[in-house]
Amino acid sequence: MRRLTLVIAAIALGALSLPASGQAALPKTKNAKIVVPRSIGGIKLGLKFNKAAKKWGSGECSGDPGDFGSCSYTSKDIAEGSAAFSSVNGKVATVSINAGLNPKNQYVISGPLAKFETKDGIGLRDKISKFKRAYPKAKKLGAGYSVSGKGKSYMYVTAIDGKRINAFTLYDGRQGG
Repeated sequence: MRRLTLVIAAIALGALSLPASGQAALPKTKNAKIVVPRSIGGIKLGLKFNKAAKKWGSGECSGDPGDFGSCSYTSKDIAEGSAAFSSVNGKVATVSINAGLNPKNQYVISGPLAKFETKDGIGLRDKISKFKRAYPKAKKLGAGYSVSGKGKSYMYVTAIDGKRINAFTLYDGRQGG
């Protein structure tokens, strides 16, 4: 359990620490829905890598789309946040959106990611207590809550400060052991 928590935290925080220069803009999607625990911004687990890349527009992509690949999206202003997805065997295995950090290392959200929300109106920056009320079966895990999906998949919602949501991450269940 501890290893899983550390892997999740490293992925979420790693996406936030990407350098702003050379990164692609935030996702250009009209679908800003978060479907707990199925999809983020129209990208579902198992979607083909190339289709996911088309849904979110040009990102900074690396790896082999048919094997292991990933795309990251970060605005020039890191305070606007970041988004990413990765694939295993050519199919999406993780999807995440993360709040940005301002120069004082405080979590903030503005720009396109501010539109991403669940059917209950929960998005980045909302109180984790609101999420817990909307998803009472969510289980406490490290700095956030996990909601089980189909098979081994799950969505992990973090609130590093313990109060406000700073990331939504969807996993297919093959990562982190």
